[in-house]
Amino acid sequence: MKCTTACLLQSLFLLAPGIGDGLLQADEVWLTPERFGVTPGATMAFSMTSGVAFRAGTIAVSPREAERVVARLGNEMLATVVSGEKTSPFSITVPRPGFVVLSLELKGQTIDLPFDRVEARLRAIRASAALREGWAEATGSGRWRETEVKRATAFVRVGEPEAGDRGWAVPLRRGLEVVPERDPTVMRAGEELPVRVLSAGLPVADFALAFVSWEEKYEHVVVTDEAGRASAPLEIAGRWLLRGTRLIRSNTAGRDWESETTALVVEVR
Repeated sequence: MKCTTACLLQSLFLLAPGIGDGLLQADEVWLTPERFGVTPGATMAFSMTSGVAFRAGTIAVSPREAERVVARLGNEMLATVVSGEKTSPFSITVPRPGFVVLSLELKGQTIDLPFDRVEARLRAIRASAALREGWAEATGSGRWRETEVKRATAFVRVGEPEAGDRGWAVPLRRGLEVVPERDPTVMRAGEELPVRVLSAGLPVADFALAFVSWEEKYEHVVVTDEAGRASAPLEIAGRWLLRGTRLIRSNTAGRDWESETTALVVEVR
């Protein structure tokens, strides 16, 4: 199914620790490797990118917003950066063939919205009917009070990995994530990409996952099955973003909702 996005990129917002004026955060946050394929021994850079949509004209996320940035090659940690240690773009050297897993976790954000902005938020996260019913039953304050954590992942192929190397299939087990079920570094236009959505290593069912092409020419929204699986064709070459948001009721005083957003970028040849 081809889906043309009608919305225009009219403005870009930097991520902020709190949003008290009702403005929504940038819809998308993803990791941008300098290259998706490198040779052993190469030094490569990657940066954190944000935009209202998955297209050109985006902005770099301030390193101050990063809680944790990790680059892993097999069981070897190439870099672990916590908040304030380093500026973006980040740089790593890859010593041997394999798959580099890049992961980002941003600091928790707060979203406080007046009643008339809630519908836009529900549409943005593709809220289910059950979630909308929960909101309707909990409108006591007339405001939307949410804490949000955003995570992003990307994979880089280094040389020719050994047969049987499935470094891209190992869950990070740090909250919500999209884990490929086939090598995402060798995707060709028109091929289907199967994935699993996991939270702390466990499958997430009934989760709306969007497969979005660069410039949003194509979009598929697939709901995961009981095993957390979803699959969609990637029709054209270029970058694709897989993203979704999980929202649950909060038990924290002063907060009504807690959300996690996950994003995976792959390059299709």
